[in-house]
Amino acid sequence: MKISHLYATAVILLMFFTISLPASAQSLDEKEDKDEQEEILPGDIAPDFTATDMDGNEFSLHEDASELPVVIDFWATWCPPCVMEFPLLEDFHQAHEGEVTVLAVTSEDTDNEQEINDFLEENDVTFRIIHDPSREIMEQYYVRAIPFVVVVDTSGTVVATHLGYSPEIRETLEEDLGLEPADYPPIEEEEEEDEEE
Repeated sequence: MKISHLYATAVILLMFFTISLPASAQSLDEKEDKDEQEEILPGDIAPDFTATDMDGNEFSLHEDASELPVVIDFWATWCPPCVMEFPLLEDFHQAHEGEVTVLAVTSEDTDNEQEINDFLEENDVTFRIIHDPSREIMEQYYVRAIPFVVVVDTSGTVVATHLGYSPEIRETLEEDLGLEPADYPPIEEEEEEDEEE
């Protein structure tokens, strides 16, 4: 019982810290050069990268984004807020396939590849996944905490960024990209909480 209680407390603290991180990001990653850019901002040109997704297909940001806007989600299987947000991103992907590319990037260790594959299969994830154990893409985007979502338009420009889990991420992404609102299923976790109350 004590172990379960401690684990639950740790998960809650992790979620709170991740979502509230922007206020304390500087203290986590202090740099000597204060003028050096430390985050990706709307209006920036998104750093280009080319990588092979977990289905073996090449993805090049500026090439792919020239055809469709791209939503990049930085995540990990061990991150509770990321796991909570994944079904919402899948909903968004299903609703707007052909209008926008959804891409998730994880920088977990190479040894975790089977665990990543198992997670994707168990959760019926159909959007593109890039495994980046070198952390090169994460470093290009100054990722300090996850989940971290970057929205890129067809000119290769960052439209918006979103840090932390948001139950409104589907609708927020539609607003970011000017997409027609879709009719989404309710969020299961919220339904369960309502039933318990």
